Amino acid sequence: MAAIDNRPNTGFVAGNQTSTSNYSNSFAVEPFLDLVNVCFRLHAGWHFYPLASGAGSDSHGTFTESSDAGALEYGARILLAPLVAENMRSRFYFVLGVNDSTVKLKNSRKYTSGTMLNQVNVEQLSGSGTQLSGGLGFEFFLVQNYSLALEAGYSNLEVSTFHYGTSTDSSGATVSSGATATDGAGNNKGWHNYTPYGQIVLNLNL
Repeated sequence: MAAIDNRPNTGFVAGNQTSTSNYSNSFAVEPFLDLVNVCFRLHAGWHFYPLASGAGSDSHGTFTESSDAGALEYGARILLAPLVAENMRSRFYFVLGVNDSTVKLKNSRKYTSGTMLNQVNVEQLSGSGTQLSGGLGFEFFLVQNYSLALEAGYSNLEVSTFHYGTSTDSSGATVSSGATATDGAGNNKGWHNYTPYGQIVLNLNL
């Protein structure tokens, strides 16, 4: 399956955020048990997010920075099909899903003035959260055992805590590996993606 959705909101880029694209994309495999009116699907997927960029200043000077994100997802989905064609060649369904998502970030900051002029600092972080989704779909058979499904809906993923995987942060300050990332006010830096999605699913029915 392949899907497209909106880019997330991130607390790891200062100023007015821009990105290389307004959309992110994902790919997944889903082994399933199909009982016609009900279908149980396991989910393993990879989510790729566009590079987010921004600019700001701190006690060291002014800077530009970027945040590169990706996620690994494991979970399950259930399809409920109240409308099935008499010839069993197509069906309309509702779908609900829940995934455990691990988001990894690589943030880079380059100072354009001040005491760290031209210095580039890189930090790596990871965090996890629960992704919930719901939508509608229409599936129809193609040839032999293959079917194609088109889906649209909404999904929500919020990661409220990230932990450092490096010994320095993007400002160059020393941090403990595994420490929680916070902003200047001491609040946890977070990451949120509430978005409509559309996806296409190719099924092999054995």
